[in-house]
Amino acid sequence: MFLQIVVSIFVAAVLLEIWVNYKKHQLSILSFIFWSCIWSAVVLVVWFADVTVLIANLINIQRGIDSVVYLSIVVLFYLVFRIILKLEKIEKRIETVVRKKALHEK
Repeated sequence: MFLQIVVSIFVAAVLLEIWVNYKKHQLSILSFIFWSCIWSAVVLVVWFADVTVLIANLINIQRGIDSVVYLSIVVLFYLVFRIILKLEKIEKRIETVVRKKALHEK
């Protein structure tokens, strides 16, 4: 019970931070919805652990916690992939700006 309360307080703080960043236009609506759903799912799993068994049964995994671990790994790989794409896009933008500036200064 103590862990559930601590996790719930932590998630409430994270959800507040997500809301603040969305209001400051630092998060898109899709990011806001995505992260709100992820953190809400964390609270759901912490308070109602049997939900993991239902998920496990849907995907033919024997233990509920295994389904959470597998799903978490997939989500993390996807997020790393998205970060790499954004990083490469930023690198190309920086390269373009530097080239334009270098040509302009000559």
